[in-house]
Amino acid sequence: MRAYEYSEPEKSLDFAQKILRHPLNQEPYYRARNYINLGKLFKNLGQFDSAVSNMLTGIQIAEKVADFKNMAMGYNSLGLIYKTNSDFEKALKYYRLSNIECTKLNYPNGMAMTLNNIGTILDAMNNTDSALVYYNNAAKIAEANDLIGAKAVSYNNIGEIYSKAGNDAEALPYYYKTLTCDSITNNMMGMCYTLYNISTSYKSLGKLDKAFEVLKTVEPITNRLNSPQMFILYERHVSNLHEEAGNYEEALQAHKRFHTLSDSVYNSEKSAQIAEMQTKYETEKKELEIQNLSQENEIKELAIQRKNGLILGGAAAVILMLLLIYLFVKQLRAKQKQKMIEAVLLERDKGIAAMFKGIEEERKRIAQDLHDGVGQQLSGLKLSLSHLQSKLFKKDTPENENFEILVKKLDTTCTEVREISHQMMPKALIENGVLSAIEDMLENTLVGTGISYNIEHYQLKERLPETIELTLFRICQELINNTIKHAKATEIIVQLIKSKKNIVLIVEDNGQGFDQNKSSDGIGLLNLTSRLNTINGEVSYESSSNSGTSATIRIPLV
Repeated sequence: MRAYEYSEPEKSLDFAQKILRHPLNQEPYYRARNYINLGKLFKNLGQFDSAVSNMLTGIQIAEKVADFKNMAMGYNSLGLIYKTNSDFEKALKYYRLSNIECTKLNYPNGMAMTLNNIGTILDAMNNTDSALVYYNNAAKIAEANDLIGAKAVSYNNIGEIYSKAGNDAEALPYYYKTLTCDSITNNMMGMCYTLYNISTSYKSLGKLDKAFEVLKTVEPITNRLNSPQMFILYERHVSNLHEEAGNYEEALQAHKRFHTLSDSVYNSEKSAQIAEMQTKYETEKKELEIQNLSQENEIKELAIQRKNGLILGGAAAVILMLLLIYLFVKQLRAKQKQKMIEAVLLERDKGIAAMFKGIEEERKRIAQDLHDGVGQQLSGLKLSLSHLQSKLFKKDTPENENFEILVKKLDTTCTEVREISHQMMPKALIENGVLSAIEDMLENTLVGTGISYNIEHYQLKERLPETIELTLFRICQELINNTIKHAKATEIIVQLIKSKKNIVLIVEDNGQGFDQNKSSDGIGLLNLTSRLNTINGEVSYESSSNSGTSATIRIPLV
Protein backbone atom coordinates (compact mmCIF):
# COMPACT_ATOMS: atom_id res chain seq x y z
CA MET A 1 0.00 0.00 0.00
CA ARG A 2 2.76 2.48 0.94
CA ALA A 3 4.59 1.72 -2.32
CA TYR A 4 1.70 3.16 -4.35
CA GLU A 5 0.64 5.90 -1.89
CA TYR A 6 1.84 8.80 -4.02
CA SER A 7 2.59 7.19 -7.40
CA GLU A 8 -0.70 5.29 -7.87
CA PRO A 9 -3.11 6.46 -5.14
CA GLU A 10 -6.12 4.64 -6.65
CA LYS A 11 -4.32 1.29 -6.41
CA SER A 12 -3.14 2.14 -2.88
CA LEU A 13 -6.77 2.93 -1.95
CA ASP A 14 -7.90 -0.49 -3.19
CA PHE A 15 -5.23 -2.21 -1.07
CA ALA A 16 -6.22 -0.18 2.01
CA GLN A 17 -9.89 -1.18 1.68
CA LYS A 18 -8.95 -4.86 1.36
CA ILE A 19 -6.71 -4.61 4.44
CA LEU A 20 -9.60 -3.04 6.40
CA ARG A 21 -11.85 -6.05 5.61
CA HIS A 22 -9.17 -8.67 6.38
CA PRO A 23 -10.10 -10.93 9.39
CA LEU A 24 -6.67 -10.46 10.99
CA ASN A 25 -7.10 -6.69 11.16
CA GLN A 26 -10.24 -6.47 13.33
CA GLU A 27 -8.56 -5.59 16.64
CA PRO A 28 -9.30 -1.95 17.70
CA TYR A 29 -5.69 -0.79 17.28
CA TYR A 30 -5.40 -2.06 13.68
CA ARG A 31 -8.94 -0.96 12.71
CA ALA A 32 -8.29 2.56 14.02
CA ARG A 33 -4.92 2.74 12.24
CA ASN A 34 -6.37 1.42 8.94
CA TYR A 35 -9.28 3.88 8.94
CA ILE A 36 -6.86 6.78 9.57
CA ASN A 37 -4.55 5.57 6.77
CA LEU A 38 -7.58 5.25 4.48
CA GLY A 39 -8.44 8.86 5.31
CA LYS A 40 -4.91 9.94 4.31
CA LEU A 41 -5.30 8.26 0.91
CA PHE A 42 -8.62 10.00 0.28
CA LYS A 43 -6.89 13.29 1.21
CA ASN A 44 -4.16 12.63 -1.40
CA LEU A 45 -6.92 12.11 -3.99
CA GLY A 46 -8.53 15.42 -3.00
CA GLN A 47 -11.66 13.69 -1.65
CA PHE A 48 -11.71 15.61 1.63
CA ASP A 49 -15.23 14.59 2.78
CA SER A 50 -14.32 10.89 2.60
CA ALA A 51 -10.94 11.63 4.20
CA VAL A 52 -12.53 13.35 7.23
CA SER A 53 -15.24 10.65 7.58
CA ASN A 54 -12.71 7.77 7.68
CA MET A 55 -10.34 9.57 10.01
CA LEU A 56 -13.13 10.38 12.48
CA THR A 57 -14.19 6.71 12.42
CA GLY A 58 -10.61 5.66 13.24
CA ILE A 59 -10.34 8.28 16.00
CA GLN A 60 -13.62 7.15 17.60
CA ILE A 61 -12.37 3.54 17.70
CA ALA A 62 -9.09 4.71 19.26
CA GLU A 63 -10.88 6.92 21.84
CA LYS A 64 -13.03 4.01 23.07
CA VAL A 65 -9.92 1.98 24.02
CA ALA A 66 -7.76 4.99 25.05
CA ASP A 67 -5.35 4.33 22.17
CA PHE A 68 -3.38 7.58 22.54
CA LYS A 69 -0.98 6.80 19.68
CA ASN A 70 -3.69 6.47 17.01
CA MET A 71 -5.60 9.39 18.54
CA ALA A 72 -2.51 11.60 18.20
CA MET A 73 -1.93 10.52 14.59
CA GLY A 74 -5.61 10.95 13.65
CA TYR A 75 -5.95 14.39 15.24
CA ASN A 76 -2.77 15.58 13.49
CA SER A 77 -3.97 14.25 10.10
CA LEU A 78 -7.35 15.99 10.55
CA GLY A 79 -5.54 19.21 11.41
CA LEU A 80 -3.57 18.95 8.16
CA ILE A 81 -6.78 18.50 6.10
CA TYR A 82 -8.44 21.54 7.67
CA LYS A 83 -5.23 23.55 7.21
CA THR A 84 -5.18 22.58 3.50
CA ASN A 85 -8.75 23.88 3.21
CA SER A 86 -7.89 27.09 5.16
CA ASP A 87 -10.28 26.18 8.00
CA PHE A 88 -7.79 27.44 10.58
CA GLU A 89 -10.09 27.25 13.62
CA LYS A 90 -10.67 23.49 13.22
CA ALA A 91 -7.03 22.89 12.21
CA LEU A 92 -5.91 24.59 15.45
CA LYS A 93 -8.37 22.52 17.49
CA TYR A 94 -7.11 19.15 16.17
CA TYR A 95 -3.42 20.10 16.31
CA ARG A 96 -3.91 21.02 19.99
CA LEU A 97 -5.65 17.68 20.65
CA SER A 98 -2.79 15.82 18.92
CA ASN A 99 -0.27 17.68 21.09
CA ILE A 100 -2.18 16.65 24.25
CA GLU A 101 -2.03 12.96 23.25
CA CYS A 102 1.68 13.17 22.32
CA THR A 103 2.32 14.70 25.75
CA LYS A 104 0.46 11.83 27.44
CA LEU A 105 2.64 9.38 25.50
CA ASN A 106 5.77 11.40 26.39
CA TYR A 107 6.58 11.31 22.66
CA PRO A 108 9.03 14.23 22.20
CA ASN A 109 9.10 14.23 18.39
CA GLY A 110 5.30 14.32 18.22
CA MET A 111 5.18 17.04 20.88
CA ALA A 112 7.68 19.21 18.99
CA MET A 113 6.05 18.73 15.57
CA THR A 114 2.51 19.43 16.83
CA LEU A 115 3.72 22.60 18.56
CA ASN A 116 5.23 23.63 15.22
CA ASN A 117 1.92 22.83 13.51
CA ILE A 118 0.01 24.97 16.02
CA GLY A 119 2.49 27.77 15.39
CA THR A 120 1.92 27.64 11.61
CA ILE A 121 -1.85 28.04 12.11
CA LEU A 122 -1.41 30.98 14.52
CA ASP A 123 1.02 32.53 12.02
CA ALA A 124 -1.54 32.09 9.22
CA MET A 125 -4.12 33.82 11.48
CA ASN A 126 -1.63 36.76 11.89
CA ASN A 127 -1.11 35.90 15.58
CA THR A 128 2.68 35.98 15.14
CA ASP A 129 3.50 36.68 18.80
CA SER A 130 1.82 33.45 19.94
CA ALA A 131 3.22 31.55 16.94
CA LEU A 132 6.76 32.54 17.99
CA VAL A 133 6.14 31.22 21.52
CA TYR A 134 5.01 27.82 20.16
CA TYR A 135 7.99 27.62 17.75
CA ASN A 136 10.41 28.37 20.62
CA ASN A 137 8.76 25.73 22.84
CA ALA A 138 9.03 23.20 19.99
CA ALA A 139 12.72 24.06 19.58
CA LYS A 140 13.35 23.53 23.32
CA ILE A 141 11.80 20.03 23.20
CA ALA A 142 13.74 19.18 20.03
CA GLU A 143 17.02 20.42 21.57
CA ALA A 144 16.46 18.56 24.84
CA ASN A 145 15.92 15.28 22.93
CA ASP A 146 18.37 15.95 20.05
CA LEU A 147 15.61 15.62 17.41
CA ILE A 148 17.45 16.86 14.32
CA GLY A 149 14.43 17.00 12.00
CA ALA A 150 12.22 18.75 14.56
CA LYS A 151 15.00 21.24 15.30
CA ALA A 152 15.30 22.06 11.59
CA VAL A 153 11.56 22.72 11.30
CA SER A 154 11.46 24.86 14.48
CA TYR A 155 14.52 26.95 13.59
CA ASN A 156 13.26 27.56 10.05
CA ASN A 157 9.81 28.62 11.34
CA ILE A 158 11.36 31.06 13.83
CA GLY A 159 13.59 32.48 11.09
CA GLU A 160 10.65 33.03 8.76
CA ILE A 161 8.71 34.85 11.52
CA TYR A 162 11.60 37.29 11.94
CA SER A 163 12.05 37.67 8.16
CA LYS A 164 8.38 38.51 7.62
CA ALA A 165 8.65 41.13 10.38
CA GLY A 166 11.65 42.68 8.59
CA ASN A 167 14.12 41.47 11.26
CA ASP A 168 16.45 39.58 8.92
CA ALA A 169 19.43 40.11 11.24
CA GLU A 170 17.57 38.07 13.90
CA ALA A 171 16.40 35.53 11.31
CA LEU A 172 19.87 34.62 9.99
CA PRO A 173 21.17 32.71 13.09
CA TYR A 174 18.08 30.48 12.97
CA TYR A 175 18.48 29.82 9.24
CA TYR A 176 22.12 28.79 9.86
CA LYS A 177 20.96 26.43 12.63
CA THR A 178 18.45 24.94 10.15
CA LEU A 179 21.25 24.50 7.60
CA THR A 180 23.36 22.61 10.17
CA CYS A 181 20.46 20.23 10.86
CA ASP A 182 19.83 19.70 7.13
CA SER A 183 23.53 18.92 6.65
CA ILE A 184 23.50 16.31 9.45
CA THR A 185 20.47 14.54 7.92
CA ASN A 186 21.82 15.05 4.36
CA ASN A 187 18.53 16.70 3.42
CA MET A 188 19.78 18.31 0.20
CA MET A 189 16.37 19.64 -0.78
CA GLY A 190 16.02 21.28 2.63
CA MET A 191 19.56 22.69 2.36
CA CYS A 192 18.64 24.39 -0.94
CA TYR A 193 15.55 26.07 0.48
CA THR A 194 17.43 27.14 3.63
CA LEU A 195 20.30 28.62 1.58
CA TYR A 196 17.75 30.55 -0.50
CA ASN A 197 16.31 31.97 2.75
CA ILE A 198 19.80 32.97 3.93
CA SER A 199 20.62 34.62 0.58
CA THR A 200 17.30 36.50 0.57
CA SER A 201 17.93 37.77 4.14
CA TYR A 202 21.39 39.06 3.17
CA LYS A 203 19.79 40.76 0.16
CA SER A 204 17.20 42.45 2.41
CA LEU A 205 20.04 43.64 4.69
CA GLY A 206 21.86 45.13 1.68
CA LYS A 207 24.75 42.64 1.96
CA LEU A 208 24.72 41.59 -1.70
CA ASP A 209 28.25 40.12 -1.66
CA LYS A 210 27.24 37.71 1.10
CA ALA A 211 23.99 36.93 -0.75
CA PHE A 212 25.94 36.00 -3.92
CA GLU A 213 28.44 33.98 -1.87
CA VAL A 214 25.64 31.92 -0.29
CA LEU A 215 23.88 31.43 -3.64
CA LYS A 216 27.07 29.98 -5.15
CA THR A 217 26.94 27.13 -2.63
CA VAL A 218 23.45 26.19 -3.85
CA GLU A 219 24.56 25.42 -7.43
CA PRO A 220 26.53 22.17 -6.76
CA ILE A 221 23.72 20.86 -4.50
CA THR A 222 21.16 21.62 -7.24
CA ASN A 223 23.36 19.74 -9.76
CA ARG A 224 23.49 16.72 -7.46
CA LEU A 225 19.70 16.72 -7.05
CA ASN A 226 19.32 16.95 -10.86
CA SER A 227 15.74 18.18 -10.39
CA PRO A 228 14.31 20.46 -13.13
CA GLN A 229 12.14 22.25 -10.55
CA MET A 230 15.21 23.04 -8.41
CA PHE A 231 17.12 24.33 -11.49
CA ILE A 232 14.16 26.66 -12.20
CA LEU A 233 14.16 27.89 -8.59
CA TYR A 234 17.94 28.46 -8.69
CA GLU A 235 17.85 30.55 -11.88
CA ARG A 236 14.96 32.64 -10.54
CA HIS A 237 16.96 33.51 -7.39
CA VAL A 238 20.08 34.30 -9.48
CA SER A 239 18.03 36.62 -11.71
CA ASN A 240 16.44 38.43 -8.76
CA LEU A 241 19.78 38.91 -6.99
CA HIS A 242 21.55 40.28 -10.10
CA GLU A 243 18.64 42.64 -10.70
CA GLU A 244 18.91 43.90 -7.09
CA ALA A 245 22.67 44.46 -7.62
CA GLY A 246 22.07 46.38 -10.87
CA ASN A 247 23.71 43.65 -13.00
CA TYR A 248 20.95 43.80 -15.57
CA GLU A 249 22.79 41.81 -18.28
CA GLU A 250 23.42 38.88 -15.89
CA ALA A 251 19.86 39.18 -14.57
CA LEU A 252 18.50 38.97 -18.12
CA GLN A 253 20.60 35.90 -18.96
CA ALA A 254 19.46 34.11 -15.78
CA HIS A 255 15.87 35.10 -16.56
CA LYS A 256 16.19 33.59 -20.05
CA ARG A 257 17.58 30.34 -18.57
CA PHE A 258 14.67 30.35 -16.11
CA HIS A 259 12.13 30.62 -18.93
CA THR A 260 13.94 28.02 -21.06
CA LEU A 261 13.85 25.53 -18.19
CA SER A 262 10.22 26.37 -17.46
CA ASP A 263 9.36 25.80 -21.12
CA SER A 264 11.11 22.42 -21.15
CA VAL A 265 9.38 21.27 -17.96
CA TYR A 266 5.95 22.34 -19.13
CA ASN A 267 6.48 21.54 -22.83
CA SER A 268 3.52 19.20 -23.14
CA GLU A 269 1.24 21.77 -21.56
CA LYS A 270 2.51 24.46 -23.95
CA SER A 271 2.08 22.14 -26.94
CA ALA A 272 -1.58 21.73 -26.03
CA GLN A 273 -1.92 25.50 -25.69
CA ILE A 274 -0.32 26.03 -29.12
CA ALA A 275 -2.68 23.50 -30.69
CA GLU A 276 -5.63 25.25 -29.10
CA MET A 277 -4.40 28.61 -30.36
CA GLN A 278 -3.95 27.16 -33.87
CA THR A 279 -7.54 25.88 -33.84
CA LYS A 280 -8.79 29.29 -32.73
CA TYR A 281 -6.76 30.91 -35.50
CA GLU A 282 -8.22 28.66 -38.21
CA THR A 283 -11.72 29.27 -36.89
CA GLU A 284 -11.23 33.01 -36.85
CA LYS A 285 -9.81 32.88 -40.39
CA LYS A 286 -12.95 31.17 -41.71
CA GLU A 287 -15.17 33.58 -39.84
CA LEU A 288 -13.24 36.49 -41.40
CA GLU A 289 -13.87 35.14 -44.91
CA ILE A 290 -17.60 34.96 -44.17
CA GLN A 291 -17.56 38.47 -42.75
CA ASN A 292 -15.86 39.84 -45.89
CA LEU A 293 -18.72 38.52 -48.04
CA SER A 294 -21.26 40.63 -46.14
CA GLN A 295 -19.04 43.64 -45.50
CA GLU A 296 -21.10 46.14 -47.51
CA ASN A 297 -24.30 45.35 -45.63
CA GLU A 298 -22.46 45.58 -42.33
CA ILE A 299 -21.09 49.04 -43.21
CA LYS A 300 -24.62 50.33 -43.76
CA GLU A 301 -25.84 48.75 -40.55
CA LEU A 302 -22.83 50.16 -38.75
CA ALA A 303 -23.75 53.72 -39.73
CA ILE A 304 -27.24 53.23 -38.33
CA GLN A 305 -25.85 51.64 -35.17
CA ARG A 306 -23.40 54.50 -34.76
CA LYS A 307 -26.23 57.05 -34.70
CA ASN A 308 -28.16 54.93 -32.22
CA GLY A 309 -24.98 54.47 -30.21
CA LEU A 310 -24.43 58.25 -29.96
CA ILE A 311 -27.99 58.73 -28.68
CA LEU A 312 -27.68 55.87 -26.19
CA GLY A 313 -24.20 57.00 -25.16
CA GLY A 314 -25.43 60.49 -24.38
CA ALA A 315 -28.30 59.14 -22.32
CA ALA A 316 -25.95 56.75 -20.51
CA ALA A 317 -23.54 59.61 -19.75
CA VAL A 318 -26.34 61.64 -18.17
CA ILE A 319 -27.51 58.64 -16.11
CA LEU A 320 -23.92 57.89 -15.04
CA MET A 321 -23.39 61.50 -13.96
CA LEU A 322 -26.59 61.46 -11.89
CA LEU A 323 -25.53 58.14 -10.36
CA LEU A 324 -22.09 59.50 -9.47
CA ILE A 325 -23.67 62.58 -7.84
CA TYR A 326 -26.02 60.33 -5.83
CA LEU A 327 -23.14 58.09 -4.71
CA PHE A 328 -21.00 61.11 -3.78
CA VAL A 329 -23.79 62.60 -1.62
CA LYS A 330 -24.46 59.19 -0.03
CA GLN A 331 -20.76 58.66 0.72
CA LEU A 332 -20.49 62.19 2.17
CA ARG A 333 -23.45 61.53 4.49
CA ALA A 334 -21.97 58.16 5.51
CA LYS A 335 -18.64 59.84 6.39
CA GLN A 336 -20.41 62.49 8.45
CA LYS A 337 -22.40 59.79 10.25
CA GLN A 338 -19.23 57.77 10.86
CA LYS A 339 -17.45 60.82 12.30
CA MET A 340 -20.41 61.43 14.61
CA ILE A 341 -20.37 57.79 15.76
CA GLU A 342 -16.60 57.92 16.33
CA ALA A 343 -16.98 61.12 18.36
CA VAL A 344 -19.68 59.50 20.52
CA LEU A 345 -17.55 56.36 21.00
CA LEU A 346 -14.53 58.49 21.88
CA GLU A 347 -16.50 60.35 24.53
CA ARG A 348 -17.89 57.05 25.82
CA ASP A 349 -14.39 55.56 26.08
CA LYS A 350 -13.15 58.69 27.85
CA GLY A 351 -16.01 58.38 30.32
CA ILE A 352 -15.34 54.68 30.91
CA ALA A 353 -11.61 55.38 31.31
CA ALA A 354 -12.36 58.10 33.86
CA MET A 355 -14.74 55.73 35.68
CA PHE A 356 -12.14 52.94 35.89
CA LYS A 357 -9.49 55.46 36.96
CA GLY A 358 -11.79 56.72 39.72
CA ILE A 359 -12.55 53.15 40.84
CA GLU A 360 -8.86 52.24 41.00
CA GLU A 361 -7.96 55.45 42.83
CA GLU A 362 -10.74 54.76 45.35
CA ARG A 363 -9.51 51.16 45.73
CA LYS A 364 -6.01 52.48 46.33
CA ARG A 365 -7.24 55.03 48.89
CA ILE A 366 -9.36 52.45 50.77
CA ALA A 367 -6.48 49.95 50.71
CA GLN A 368 -4.13 52.62 52.10
CA ASP A 369 -6.63 53.58 54.80
CA LEU A 370 -7.18 49.96 55.78
CA HIS A 371 -3.44 49.25 55.91
CA ASP A 372 -2.18 52.46 57.52
CA GLY A 373 -5.29 53.38 59.56
CA VAL A 374 -7.53 50.51 60.63
CA GLY A 375 -4.80 47.89 60.32
CA GLN A 376 -2.27 49.76 62.45
CA GLN A 377 -4.89 50.68 65.05
CA LEU A 378 -5.96 47.04 65.37
CA SER A 379 -2.32 45.96 65.64
CA GLY A 380 -1.74 48.55 68.36
CA LEU A 381 -4.88 47.43 70.18
CA LYS A 382 -3.69 43.81 70.04
CA LEU A 383 -0.33 44.75 71.60
CA SER A 384 -2.07 46.78 74.32
CA LEU A 385 -4.42 43.89 75.17
CA SER A 386 -1.53 41.43 75.29
CA HIS A 387 0.34 43.74 77.65
CA LEU A 388 -2.79 44.22 79.80
CA GLN A 389 -3.36 40.45 79.88
CA SER A 390 0.07 39.84 81.38
CA LYS A 391 -0.68 42.29 84.21
CA LEU A 392 -4.31 41.37 85.01
CA PHE A 393 -4.41 37.61 84.81
CA LYS A 394 -2.32 34.70 85.87
CA LYS A 395 -1.56 31.85 83.49
CA ASP A 396 -3.73 28.70 83.46
CA THR A 397 -6.82 30.51 84.76
CA PRO A 398 -10.25 30.59 83.07
CA GLU A 399 -10.12 34.39 82.85
CA ASN A 400 -6.72 34.27 81.10
CA GLU A 401 -7.95 31.66 78.61
CA ASN A 402 -11.04 33.76 77.78
CA PHE A 403 -8.88 36.82 77.31
CA GLU A 404 -6.52 34.78 75.10
CA ILE A 405 -9.49 33.88 72.85
CA LEU A 406 -10.33 37.58 72.46
CA VAL A 407 -6.72 38.38 71.52
CA LYS A 408 -6.74 35.59 68.87
CA LYS A 409 -10.01 36.89 67.39
CA LEU A 410 -8.46 40.34 67.20
CA ASP A 411 -5.40 38.83 65.47
CA THR A 412 -7.69 37.12 62.92
CA THR A 413 -9.42 40.44 62.28
CA CYS A 414 -6.01 42.10 61.66
CA THR A 415 -5.16 39.39 59.11
CA GLU A 416 -8.51 39.77 57.29
CA VAL A 417 -8.12 43.55 57.11
CA ARG A 418 -4.61 43.10 55.66
CA GLU A 419 -5.90 40.60 53.04
CA ILE A 420 -8.75 42.92 52.03
CA SER A 421 -6.22 45.74 51.67
CA HIS A 422 -4.03 43.61 49.39
CA GLN A 423 -7.03 42.54 47.29
CA MET A 424 -8.11 46.15 46.82
CA MET A 425 -4.63 47.12 45.57
CA PRO A 426 -1.95 44.37 45.59
CA LYS A 427 1.28 45.43 47.19
CA ALA A 428 3.25 43.28 44.72
CA LEU A 429 1.74 45.22 41.78
CA ILE A 430 2.84 48.57 43.16
CA GLU A 431 6.33 47.49 44.24
CA ASN A 432 7.38 44.74 41.77
CA GLY A 433 5.13 44.98 38.70
CA VAL A 434 2.44 42.98 36.95
CA LEU A 435 4.33 39.67 36.63
CA SER A 436 4.96 39.42 40.38
CA ALA A 437 1.37 40.50 41.13
CA ILE A 438 -0.10 37.82 38.82
CA GLU A 439 2.14 35.14 40.41
CA ASP A 440 0.96 36.16 43.91
CA MET A 441 -2.67 36.26 42.77
CA LEU A 442 -2.47 32.76 41.23
CA GLU A 443 -0.81 31.32 44.33
CA ASN A 444 -3.32 32.86 46.74
CA THR A 445 -6.45 32.36 44.60
CA LEU A 446 -5.87 28.75 43.48
CA VAL A 447 -4.79 27.35 46.86
CA GLY A 448 -7.18 24.59 47.89
CA THR A 449 -9.03 24.56 44.50
CA GLY A 450 -7.22 21.50 43.06
CA ILE A 451 -6.18 23.59 40.02
CA SER A 452 -2.48 23.59 39.09
CA TYR A 453 -0.98 26.56 37.24
CA ASN A 454 2.06 27.53 35.21
CA ILE A 455 3.14 31.07 34.27
CA GLU A 456 5.47 31.80 31.34
CA HIS A 457 6.88 35.13 30.18
CA TYR A 458 8.98 36.33 27.25
CA GLN A 459 10.99 39.59 26.81
CA LEU A 460 9.42 41.09 29.97
CA LYS A 461 12.58 42.71 31.29
CA GLU A 462 11.33 46.08 32.56
CA ARG A 463 8.24 47.69 34.10
CA LEU A 464 5.28 48.61 31.89
CA PRO A 465 3.21 51.84 32.13
CA GLU A 466 1.09 51.87 35.28
CA THR A 467 -2.24 51.91 33.39
CA ILE A 468 -1.29 48.87 31.30
CA GLU A 469 0.01 46.92 34.32
CA LEU A 470 -3.18 47.58 36.25
CA THR A 471 -5.38 46.62 33.26
CA LEU A 472 -3.46 43.37 32.69
CA PHE A 473 -3.73 42.42 36.35
CA ARG A 474 -7.49 43.11 36.59
CA ILE A 475 -8.21 41.23 33.35
CA CYS A 476 -6.15 38.22 34.44
CA GLN A 477 -7.91 38.30 37.84
CA GLU A 478 -11.33 38.30 36.10
CA LEU A 479 -10.38 35.40 33.76
CA ILE A 480 -9.00 33.29 36.63
CA ASN A 481 -12.17 33.88 38.69
CA ASN A 482 -14.32 32.83 35.69
CA THR A 483 -12.26 29.64 35.31
CA ILE A 484 -12.67 28.76 39.00
CA LYS A 485 -16.44 29.40 38.95
CA HIS A 486 -17.45 27.87 35.61
CA ALA A 487 -14.75 25.90 33.77
CA LYS A 488 -14.24 22.81 35.99
CA ALA A 489 -10.59 22.95 34.95
CA THR A 490 -7.60 21.20 36.52
CA GLU A 491 -4.85 23.24 34.89
CA ILE A 492 -4.29 26.91 33.98
CA ILE A 493 -1.46 28.32 31.84
CA VAL A 494 -0.73 32.07 31.84
CA GLN A 495 1.64 33.56 29.23
CA LEU A 496 2.87 37.17 29.19
CA ILE A 497 4.69 38.13 25.98
CA LYS A 498 6.24 41.49 25.12
CA SER A 499 7.16 42.48 21.57
CA LYS A 500 8.23 45.81 20.12
CA LYS A 501 4.66 46.92 19.48
CA ASN A 502 2.42 44.87 21.78
CA ILE A 503 2.06 43.24 25.18
CA VAL A 504 0.12 39.98 24.91
CA LEU A 505 -1.58 38.11 27.78
CA ILE A 506 -2.75 34.53 27.08
CA VAL A 507 -4.80 32.62 29.68
CA GLU A 508 -5.57 28.97 28.83
CA ASP A 509 -7.39 26.25 30.77
CA ASN A 510 -8.33 22.63 30.09
CA GLY A 511 -11.92 23.00 31.30
CA GLN A 512 -15.30 22.49 29.65
CA GLY A 513 -15.24 25.68 27.53
CA PHE A 514 -18.19 27.99 26.93
CA ASP A 515 -20.53 29.17 24.18
CA GLN A 516 -19.23 32.62 23.18
CA ASN A 517 -22.60 33.67 21.73
CA LYS A 518 -24.35 32.98 25.05
CA SER A 519 -21.59 34.28 27.36
CA SER A 520 -20.52 37.46 25.56
CA ASP A 521 -22.98 39.61 27.52
CA GLY A 522 -21.80 38.56 30.99
CA ILE A 523 -20.91 41.38 33.39
CA GLY A 524 -17.34 40.13 33.84
CA LEU A 525 -16.66 39.90 30.10
CA LEU A 526 -18.29 43.30 29.48
CA ASN A 527 -16.07 44.89 32.16
CA LEU A 528 -13.04 43.19 30.58
CA THR A 529 -13.92 44.54 27.11
CA SER A 530 -14.63 48.02 28.49
CA ARG A 531 -11.22 48.14 30.22
CA LEU A 532 -9.49 47.16 26.97
CA ASN A 533 -11.38 49.76 24.92
CA THR A 534 -9.95 52.55 27.07
CA ILE A 535 -6.36 51.65 26.02
CA ASN A 536 -7.11 50.42 22.46
CA GLY A 537 -6.66 46.76 23.46
CA GLU A 538 -8.48 43.76 22.02
CA VAL A 539 -9.46 40.27 23.19
CA SER A 540 -10.20 37.04 21.31
CA TYR A 541 -11.42 33.67 22.61
CA GLU A 542 -10.96 30.07 21.46
CA SER A 543 -13.26 27.67 23.29
CA SER A 544 -14.49 24.11 22.82
CA SER A 545 -15.72 21.27 25.01
CA ASN A 546 -12.65 19.17 24.16
CA SER A 547 -9.80 21.62 24.53
CA GLY A 548 -10.97 24.16 27.13
CA THR A 549 -10.73 27.92 26.72
CA SER A 550 -7.93 30.21 25.54
CA ALA A 551 -8.25 34.00 25.92
CA THR A 552 -5.72 36.23 24.11
CA ILE A 553 -5.45 39.90 25.12
CA ARG A 554 -3.32 42.20 22.93
CA ILE A 555 -2.49 45.75 24.11
CA PRO A 556 -0.46 48.17 21.93
CA LEU A 557 2.60 49.75 23.53
CA VAL A 558 2.99 52.58 20.99
